[in-house]
Amino acid sequence: DAQVAAFTPIYDAYQADRKKLMERGINVLNAYSSNYDSMTDAAAKGILKDWLKLQDDEDALMDKYVKKFDKVLPTTKVLRFVQIENKLNTLLRLPGIQAIPLAK
Repeated sequence: DAQVAAFTPIYDAYQADRKKLMERGINVLNAYSSNYDSMTDAAAKGILKDWLKLQDDEDALMDKYVKKFDKVLPTTKVLRFVQIENKLNTLLRLPGIQAIPLAK
């Protein structure tokens, strides 16, 4: 119960920050979609820059919250959390990965 009480507010903050990153991901996908049929090198460069920054920010977010979780949970539980998050994120991304065509 004490671990749940300590975990929950941190997790809620993590989810709020994740939502912001997911919204940025949607913006990157929208930019890709709107440029798909007429992709220029300049547009591709901007999309690639935004996507790589998003990936870096996702990693930084996980690192930030791992440190917070590690203060209130045993590290084995933090590791399990990271593993579950990774699996869930992979499952959530799979439909998009399957549906989004490669750049021309």
